[in-house]
Amino acid sequence: MASCEHLEIFDDDGTFETKAELLRMPPPGASLARLRSIGTLLLESGQDDRTAANLRQALVERGCRKSLRKLPIDGWTIRAAHEDVLREVASLSESVLQPEALSQPQVVKKADHLEMELELIEWMANERPQVQKLVREFAAVADVVEYEDELTDPNAAAHAAAYFPSATTFRCSPRELLPPVRSGLAKTVANMSRCSTIDFVDDVEVHQDAPKNAVAFLESLKRQMATEEGQGGGEGEGERRLSVKIEVSVTGILHRSRPLQLWASHDLPAIDDVCIRVMAGLGEDDSMEALYGSVMASLVGIISRPGVSKASAFLCGSVREGVRRLFNTHLAVFNLLCTPYTITMEDDTITVETRT
Repeated sequence: MASCEHLEIFDDDGTFETKAELLRMPPPGASLARLRSIGTLLLESGQDDRTAANLRQALVERGCRKSLRKLPIDGWTIRAAHEDVLREVASLSESVLQPEALSQPQVVKKADHLEMELELIEWMANERPQVQKLVREFAAVADVVEYEDELTDPNAAAHAAAYFPSATTFRCSPRELLPPVRSGLAKTVANMSRCSTIDFVDDVEVHQDAPKNAVAFLESLKRQMATEEGQGGGEGEGERRLSVKIEVSVTGILHRSRPLQLWASHDLPAIDDVCIRVMAGLGEDDSMEALYGSVMASLVGIISRPGVSKASAFLCGSVREGVRRLFNTHLAVFNLLCTPYTITMEDDTITVETRT
C-alpha cells in the first residue's frame, strides 16, 4: 500500500473498518484517484454507521471521488437497526462511484440465507433515491421476510409483496396483531408467490396465545389467497402448500391449545406440515402428565386435518425428559391402536406422520 499511485484493484474481503484502515496506510499526499474497485462491502449485524462514514472519508481524502466502477454490497441480515448504515452506504456510493455506476445493481447475494425486516419498505419511502435503491435491491434477493411489529402505518404491509419476489419464508411473532395489520401482512404473504414457510416465532419472549394468534393469521391468509388473482381459494391441485412453525409457551400448550386441537375445523390454507415449539418450563400447579396430554392432543388435532402429512412438537430441555418418559410408557398403546399414523420421538421432537 505504500506505493499506491497506480493501484486500480483493491479486492479486500475485510470489514468496513479493515478497508478504511488499509486505505489510510499510504503516506500523506499519496493518491488513490486511479482506484476502480475496493471489493465487496459486507453489512454486519449491529454495524455502526460510522464505519461506512470512515471508509468514505478515507477514500475521498485520497482523491477517490466518483472513480470506482463498482461497489458491491452483501449481507446476511438487514434490519431496521441498519437504517443509518444504509444512509451512509448510499452517501459512500454517491461519493466514490462513477455516475454511470450509481444506477447499476450493487447488492450481490453471496449468503444462502438473507433475512430482511419488512419495516424497511415503509421506512425507505421518505429516504433519498440512492437509499431506496439499496433497500429495493436487498428486498429483491431476500429469502426471509421478517415483521417486527414496528410499522407506523397499519396498511403499509399490504403493499410490500412486490418488493420480495424471491422470499420463501415469512416470519413474525405469535403475538396478537391488530386486524388491519394482520390483514395487510396476510395480503403480503398471499402475494409472495414463492413463500411456502410461515414461522410464528419470537426471539425475545414466548406467548401463551400463540395457537389462537397463529390460527387467526392463517385464516386471514386463506381469505387473501382466495381473493388474489391466480391464487385460488381451495386446496386443489397446484395450490401453494405451506409449512408452519408455531412457538408457544408450556402454559399456552397446557391451557390454550384448543385452536391446535381443533385444527381441522378452521378455514386454513393448504398446509403440509406443522411444527410446534414448546418453550419455557412447567408452572408450580402444572403436571407433566397434563402437558404430555395437551401436546399429543394438539398433534392429533393437527394431523387429522385432510392434507396435513406431518405434525411435530419440539420440546425444550426443561420438559423434554419428562415427556419422553411418558411417551415411552404409552408407545405400546399407540402401536395397538392401528391408526393411520406413525408416532415417533427422536431426541427432542415428537412426530406424527400419515402412513404411506
